[in-house]
Amino acid sequence: MMPRTLRLSLVLIAVLAGCASAPPLRHYTLVPPDAARAPATAAPLGGLIEIASVTVPVAVDRQEIVLRDGRQGLLLLESERWSARLGDEVQAALAASLTHRLGMRNAADLPHAPDQNVLRVRVALRSLEATAGGSATLAADWSLATRGAGPVCSSRFTAPAGAGTAALVTAYQDLVERLAAALETAARAGGACPAN
Repeated sequence: MMPRTLRLSLVLIAVLAGCASAPPLRHYTLVPPDAARAPATAAPLGGLIEIASVTVPVAVDRQEIVLRDGRQGLLLLESERWSARLGDEVQAALAASLTHRLGMRNAADLPHAPDQNVLRVRVALRSLEATAGGSATLAADWSLATRGAGPVCSSRFTAPAGAGTAALVTAYQDLVERLAAALETAARAGGACPAN
């Protein structure tokens, strides 16, 4: 018969060994550092912009990074996570990109009069998915308007996902930047949908 102290010590060692074998959590963001942004090439529009809503498919709107696994499966990367839920990440990345591209201030960060013109952007992602080592795809319906509702536009972009999570995140950043470029084109054209 084993003494109680020895049994407790073995249980403690087993628990600690289990904890030590878990991979460390890694967190990623879709918002690239300011230094990575290209300088704005067109004249600033000025004024306020608000990313009023971003909807993301429920299956991927989580902190764990999700990959497509075959035709019907999804693979949750438990130790590879977004810094926030994916919908919040997309919203933050679009806000950062569009304020930079358009020379506008983010209305979400500033008090403003209720009757002040604010360019409101609404985005509904139909898909934002990738396969390991394959490609990443973003498909979205979106609109922007200062008053009421603007026309609903659609965009679809694909980028190589590369190998590893960092390459996948870079592909997603590229896709969100391409969506921001389409939104910028529409904003500069008075809200008209750009040609795909």
